[in-house]
Amino acid sequence: MSALGRVVRAGVGRRRVRTVVLVLTTVMAVTASVLAVGLLVAARAPFDRAFAERRGAHLTGQFDGTRVTAARVAATADAPGVTASAGPFLTVSVRARTVTGSDFVPAGVDLPPLTVVGREDAGGPVDEIDLTEGEWATRPGEIVLAADGTPLRPGTRLTLPDAPGGPTLTVVGLARSVTGTGDAWVTPAQAEVLAGVRGEVSGEAGVSAGAGAGASAGRGAESGNSLGAEGDSGSASASASGSASASGSASASGSASASGSASASYSYEMLYRFRHAATDTEVAAGRAAIAAAVPEGALSGARSYLTVRQEETANAMAFVPFLAAFGVLGLCLSVLVIGIVVGGAVGAATRRIGVLKALGFTPAQVVRAYVAQALVPAVVGCVLGVALGNALAVPVLAEVGEAFGASAGGIPVWVDVVVPGAALVLVAGAAVVPALRAGRLRTVEALAVGVGGGARGGGRGGGRGGGGGQSPRWWSTTRRSKAHRSTPHLSTAHLSTPHLSTPHLSTPHLSTPHLSTAGRSAVGRSAAAARFTTARFIARLPLPRAVGLGLAHPFARPARSATVGAAVVFGAVSVTFAVGLALTLGAVQEGRMLDAAGSVVVEAGGGQGPPGAEVVRADGGGGAPAKADPEAVAAVLRAREGTARFYGTAQAQVGASGITGATTVVAYEGDSAWGAPELVSGHWLDGPGQAVVTSRFLTAAGIGVGDTVTLTEKGRRATVRIVGEAFFTQGGGMALLTSTATLAELGLGEGALPGRYHVRTDSGTDPAGYLDALNRALDEAGLEAFARSDSANSSSVIVAMDALIGTLTLMLVVVAGLGVLNTVVLDTRERVHELGVFKALGMTPRQTVTMVVTSVAGVGLLAGLVAVPAGIALHRAVTPLMGDAIGMTLPATDLAVYDGPVLASLALGGLVIAVAGALAPATWAARTATATALRTE
Repeated sequence: MSALGRVVRAGVGRRRVRTVVLVLTTVMAVTASVLAVGLLVAARAPFDRAFAERRGAHLTGQFDGTRVTAARVAATADAPGVTASAGPFLTVSVRARTVTGSDFVPAGVDLPPLTVVGREDAGGPVDEIDLTEGEWATRPGEIVLAADGTPLRPGTRLTLPDAPGGPTLTVVGLARSVTGTGDAWVTPAQAEVLAGVRGEVSGEAGVSAGAGAGASAGRGAESGNSLGAEGDSGSASASASGSASASGSASASGSASASGSASASYSYEMLYRFRHAATDTEVAAGRAAIAAAVPEGALSGARSYLTVRQEETANAMAFVPFLAAFGVLGLCLSVLVIGIVVGGAVGAATRRIGVLKALGFTPAQVVRAYVAQALVPAVVGCVLGVALGNALAVPVLAEVGEAFGASAGGIPVWVDVVVPGAALVLVAGAAVVPALRAGRLRTVEALAVGVGGGARGGGRGGGRGGGGGQSPRWWSTTRRSKAHRSTPHLSTAHLSTPHLSTPHLSTPHLSTPHLSTAGRSAVGRSAAAARFTTARFIARLPLPRAVGLGLAHPFARPARSATVGAAVVFGAVSVTFAVGLALTLGAVQEGRMLDAAGSVVVEAGGGQGPPGAEVVRADGGGGAPAKADPEAVAAVLRAREGTARFYGTAQAQVGASGITGATTVVAYEGDSAWGAPELVSGHWLDGPGQAVVTSRFLTAAGIGVGDTVTLTEKGRRATVRIVGEAFFTQGGGMALLTSTATLAELGLGEGALPGRYHVRTDSGTDPAGYLDALNRALDEAGLEAFARSDSANSSSVIVAMDALIGTLTLMLVVVAGLGVLNTVVLDTRERVHELGVFKALGMTPRQTVTMVVTSVAGVGLLAGLVAVPAGIALHRAVTPLMGDAIGMTLPATDLAVYDGPVLASLALGGLVIAVAGALAPATWAARTATATALRTE
């Protein structure tokens, strides 16, 4: 091994505290950065890969079949910017019921509404369907279901009782569309039968069979999510009314009537790829060009691949903003701590540097030696950080891969190379500045440090003499001599600020002669004099002498105190930020589910489940028990002592304009304002014809608060106005909240009656006693009440976020504390002779600990006060980005989480970090024998 290599190895092995600090600092920064960058890239990889392979649609358009003909829709393939297209495909919304049972679903169960697309085959220039099981539907009576979220298998028979003729279809395959273009597929002829327009559109549907077939492929979207009712900026479902007749000359219009009460609502689906579709703005421009090519209102909805990608990768992408914040904090703290550590190493080894130069080391070799001493532990930290980051990413990415039926893989290799490489560059940059100072030291001056009066000589090593070759001796654990143990306690008579006024004990950085040396500018002399005066004033305050000396010390080393303060600031900012994130995530956990305010739930029949769920009777029979009379249930609840408030809810799945697939409607009856979800804007329901939705729903439908949405069910329509935007994630955040009057308007009959009542009890009411009494009163009606359980609604994603935030915060705080520890170790080594004098004058070990700890306590307290507003600002900047990542807007109440007691506790965070970091070296200093300290010069 070369001489330079031996110097590096000796430096790394000898300074173990410094090595541990560098390793931990790099581990934390690299772990957070690898996770942030890796998730940002890897979470989208399965979607992008599937989208490219299957030639996904940049935009899925839905056209009202009563307002436009198939030929007119096919002509939109020539709209500006369109490079490829497929369709038009006849689309109809139907309700299916199982005819044959299986292990998962018994016979006679009504399924959610299905958006059925008439498509000749699974291929085509846009949106190639991935057949995951079975075969494609090629004959009448066959149907292929979307593989995402269905428990049905090939061979299952379904009946469509509301479709013309009530046909029965056999499931022949399961498939997946990366662009989420349908819930099921049948042949075009079968789609015409279901729509009740057989023979009227078949000629036109074939007009576009080759539309765009020779166009180039692009890049883009993904399948609809398994939560059931998700959409995009303008996702579409057929919103045309059934039994409506469209005027016009085209043969596809006409008043199509089907056998039965009314013909089904139908629309045309068209799939597009654009020349430019990388941003929402570019996709919106393409949509506008298509809308301009058809009559106004004919484009009833459109779904962008960008929103679909956001929906499918939402959980993983929600991690990225706070991981990026922790990564930046970690990198900044790493640069700071590495500068402190390497700078301290240079200062403590000034004489050693002189010896190396005397032995023939060039300045460049000295610089390389000290940079390498920082890089070696940093490399170890990078390796550990990359491994930890990849391990933590596995469970997050696994969920993303499930959405595409394939492994999500892991973090890309280039991320594992680029991130640690950038970290090592920062480490080298932080280490090179103090290393250059070591390289510039003159050999004679460096060798003079620690010899005779060199420790006080004011040379380049001045003030660091104790850190030379003699410094290790005072760390000996030799017990103090008996004479020292019997030394009287420190008194004012013994310590009338000796290290501030006595010429022999005055440190060079505080003494007046040192301040007036030649070369100092007038400004510099004034600043130094001010520090000296302030230090003397603080030292003479009516405080215990050890406390006064400790508080005065930061003024002796303002630059070093500033670095300690900066390290504490980063640690305290991390704590403030993490506490805010935990409180926000806790609020989100509480408010993510609907009707969470009630403590008791009464089942009133009808088989109501959560949004998107289908309830199956225990006996396997179809249907659900009849719902109880709302007036009777209300009377029982009002009569029960302890009831404070209650309201009822009903649920149904219907079609909604602008939304692909079925939309879950949660209808409220009674005074429900106390149980409403947190509102982002607008107001809660206060009359009929109103609705409240999430920002995800608004984006999917391409509307805003104040606009209207048309709901359809079996040919009946009801229009509601959006009066408020709320926050909840139940059912994918795609449920529409309205009043039971809306369901009645859709002709749902008993389905419009509340199937569940949510009750809040009076304060002080015994929960068990209340439930027993209420169930006795409900027994006659065959109803049951139960206590609401919050644990069942816990989100595993939020739990994982809390755990990761806690881990990263702990690592940052430990690194900040180690930065303080390293600085205090360096400082006490340089002051070892001074501490020996204090001990000789009667300073006890306890007073020594107090003085050393107090020397950083004031800086820590001030740093904590600075860190609190900085941490709050960081929280305010990052948490909305987490909401944006999942397509939601967080309520203001979930962001304003810092109250008085929390702020008061956080303000002490800096003090705690500083004291914790200084406690160990203070204890070591107190245990140093007086004679050992006095001999160290």
